[in-house]
Amino acid sequence: MPASVRISSLPPVPPGSTLLQQLRGSGVDEVDCTGARLPLTVLSTLRQLPGLRLSGLSEDAARALQVLQLAEAFNIPGILRPLPFTVNAGDDGSLSLLPDRTANQSPLLGDPVAHAWTRGLLVTNLVLDLRHIDHVTSVLVAWLLQLATGIQPAPTRVLNPSPQAATQLRQLRLDHLMSIGA
Repeated sequence: MPASVRISSLPPVPPGSTLLQQLRGSGVDEVDCTGARLPLTVLSTLRQLPGLRLSGLSEDAARALQVLQLAEAFNIPGILRPLPFTVNAGDDGSLSLLPDRTANQSPLLGDPVAHAWTRGLLVTNLVLDLRHIDHVTSVLVAWLLQLATGIQPAPTRVLNPSPQAATQLRQLRLDHLMSIGA
């Protein structure tokens, strides 16, 4: 008989965990995500279970699955516009974002969709690689602030800022909220 499990009852999954085998053997076909942030480490395991349904997803969690390109794996409807950054999810629960060269000028960066999805995830840390950003605009600053607060309690690090961008971020005192520098 099909069974359901709450996502909050699943343990944080380190690489090499046996959670996948446990879930396959238990007949679980649905994970209730009501009121929970989706642990990135658990998602990497759950996507390996064909036909598994995620129920009770918040709008932010559903968006997170879209941004992470996992929506199709869990049959989550919705179309997400291309965002001005790429996302890489690590098996250790880390999340890396790389804004493209046009991010500062992109109106999409100011759209709540560009940051609200992080509130649907539970990650170990967030890394923002600014190698393609020469200077900081108010839109980029607002995006960085929204990401850093949305992903808490995970720490946020900004890597590879240009000297000008690093100075601007420090002048705005963002170094009190996130680590800035290589």
